[in-house]
Amino acid sequence: MAAPAATGYDYRTLLRELPLLVWKGDASGGCEYVNQTWLDFTGLPVEAMLGQGWTESVHPEDRDRLQNTYAEAFQARLPMGLEFRLRHRSGEYRWVLGNGKPFYDPEGRFAGFLAACDDIHAMRTADLRIRRLTDLYAALSRTNHAIIHARDRQSLFQEVCRIAVESGRFRLAWIAVPGTGSGTCRPAAHAGPASAYLEGVGGCTNAQDPTSMGLDAEVIRDGTPKFTRDLPAVATCASCRDNAARHGLLAQAAFPLRVGGRTEGSFSIFSEEAGAFDRDMIALLEEMAEDISFALDHLAREERRRTAERALAVALQERQAMLEAASVAKVVPWSMDPGGHLRWGDSAGPVLGQAPAALAAHPGWPWHLLLEEDQPRLRQALREATTGLVAGADCRMRHGDGRVIWTRWTLARDGEGFRGALQDITEQHTVQEQLVQSQKLESLGTLVGGIAHDFNNLLMAILGYCEIFEGDTAFTPRQRKGLEVIHRAAHRGRDLVDRLLGFSRRVAPRREMGNLNTVLSESAALLIHALSNRIHLDLRLAPGLPDASFDSSQLHQVVMNLAINARDAIEGEGVITLRSGVAAVPADQALAHRRLPGTYVFLEVEDSGTGIPPDRLRRIFEPFYSTKGAKGTGLGLSMVHGIVTEHGGFVECDSRLGVGTRLRVLLPLGQTGPVACDPDEGGPAMRVLLLCGEPARARLAMGLVQMGHHAVPGTSATGTVASGRTDWDLLVMDPAALDLEPATLLDRLRLNGWSGPFLLLGPDRPGALPRPATGALTRDFSLMELIEALHLARP
Repeated sequence: MAAPAATGYDYRTLLRELPLLVWKGDASGGCEYVNQTWLDFTGLPVEAMLGQGWTESVHPEDRDRLQNTYAEAFQARLPMGLEFRLRHRSGEYRWVLGNGKPFYDPEGRFAGFLAACDDIHAMRTADLRIRRLTDLYAALSRTNHAIIHARDRQSLFQEVCRIAVESGRFRLAWIAVPGTGSGTCRPAAHAGPASAYLEGVGGCTNAQDPTSMGLDAEVIRDGTPKFTRDLPAVATCASCRDNAARHGLLAQAAFPLRVGGRTEGSFSIFSEEAGAFDRDMIALLEEMAEDISFALDHLAREERRRTAERALAVALQERQAMLEAASVAKVVPWSMDPGGHLRWGDSAGPVLGQAPAALAAHPGWPWHLLLEEDQPRLRQALREATTGLVAGADCRMRHGDGRVIWTRWTLARDGEGFRGALQDITEQHTVQEQLVQSQKLESLGTLVGGIAHDFNNLLMAILGYCEIFEGDTAFTPRQRKGLEVIHRAAHRGRDLVDRLLGFSRRVAPRREMGNLNTVLSESAALLIHALSNRIHLDLRLAPGLPDASFDSSQLHQVVMNLAINARDAIEGEGVITLRSGVAAVPADQALAHRRLPGTYVFLEVEDSGTGIPPDRLRRIFEPFYSTKGAKGTGLGLSMVHGIVTEHGGFVECDSRLGVGTRLRVLLPLGQTGPVACDPDEGGPAMRVLLLCGEPARARLAMGLVQMGHHAVPGTSATGTVASGRTDWDLLVMDPAALDLEPATLLDRLRLNGWSGPFLLLGPDRPGALPRPATGALTRDFSLMELIEALHLARP
């Protein structure tokens, strides 16, 4: 082979001994000379280098770049320089730095290119290693930042893989976790341009198969780091080798991910460079895997904590629901151990008015709270329970606020102790007492009605014969005068029969428009004969009093009953005042006193007697209750209250000991029944959602419409929540008719955006209700109770 021409110096020896790789190209662009150093480096004969053969030793990824750069320099006759990889005789590609320039003969003709290449592989590898370590430090820092902000395992896995590819400059990163079947591994997260490699690794990643040679399977199986610097060479099957080569993956390192000391996955990194993972890189990657494991431990602890908190919240919610249910039902569970220590449920506070700890401070049975006369009932129930029976007893107890309540004890033997429940039945007991009184009154009315009819038949016979004898001339003047007395007495007896029939409701009231002044004047004329000379009757009638609708006979009876009671309350000298007038009852005052707002006419009967004691004042309208002791029947004021209530009015009583008593009867002006409430007096009309059963819903709807509000019947609690509607101002619900717990219903409604007030139908202790409940209605509510509840609940 010809060497470059030399003038004055022989270059052959110099080029051969030069430590650089020398290459000479001819004028056509082909290789015509390489020095011995080039041949020693590649390990190939010179014949393989000539022409274009030298390019076969260039790395395939650098070949086109080198040829293009050389072609451009060749055409432009310009120097060139380029780093590229050249295959060493060992088979390894090593980095070289080539510098070339145009070559001219002595006549100045272009004779080709002369280039020298320096082996810079060691320097390039060291620089690459420094960059790799720098990138890994950056990836480790970003991983720690991602760990701090990790929300869950999946987001952490994905972020770590992305950081490894972007900051660590790896070709592929993935996290393998055990699969759901046959012990296989599956990708939990991955990132990188070679992610398609994962589609072909399923057959080599069986974590339970000892023959599986996939690094990820080995890591999960053994729990130790694994790595290879020549992935295609260690692949166990041809498809895996082809798969790795196809995606340019030459090295892999896999590290275990542990949770609670147990391996639950592997973290794998793939590089495009053979031998990419040295000791320092592996140490950094292992530290990254340990940091990920630490984060997984923390997330697992946090998840266990959140699970425990959720379970605790559910338990507390269930306990609160049970407590509220017990409070609404006014039930207190209790138990007594063999040592005689009585333990009370948390509902003792709202039901008995005392905390469980305060009740437990008294050893043994709470005899100090039971009324003495009722203690034998509980003692008898204890004797029955001792024999194995489930016993019960109704006893009165002292509430924490000082009042006396009726309680029902249910108890049974529990080993050497007792267990049972206590329920506040004051309301039921009161209703039962009222029922008994009502039955007594009904029986009395039936008796009175029967007597009145029989008496009326006797009077009709007397009156009939009086009318016959009035025309008989055989009677002497004295006999005729006696006959007139009998006639007048029979007429008075018939009036008495009419009043008795009215009391027994055997006759319907005859209401007509009239004036209370007339009733008071006529009653005053009769009263003068019933009062002693020491009692003065003062009649004060309001001029121009409007007419009202009433039964004059019944109103006369009311005035006479009130006046006779006033007379009996005066000891010695005194004054009875009959007064009339007009009273306007505004909405706020009406609601405060449980009245209907509107305009009323009134009559008053006031005396200067002894007054009524405060503890008796609240019972004066009860049937058979009398403030006169054995002198009274207890029916007068009860009849007054019944007559006035049927007229749509009400009775007020004001009494002071030693001063006197004033009873005022108010009748609605020009009305024949209850007066409807004008919503404008208490605020704008409301839309009220009704979640309760019949007939309460029908009664509520009727009352709301009468007061000018809008009733919105609800289908069910779940249906209301599912509809998403919140276009109502107030919710009325009956817990017994709901298909959801009240607290659950309110929570879901708040999620829908509604947080208004609500009323519970059934319980009668608003203090025991969840907020923002403003009150409660009993299921047998009156119209006045509904008005008052709506007023308090108005948003």
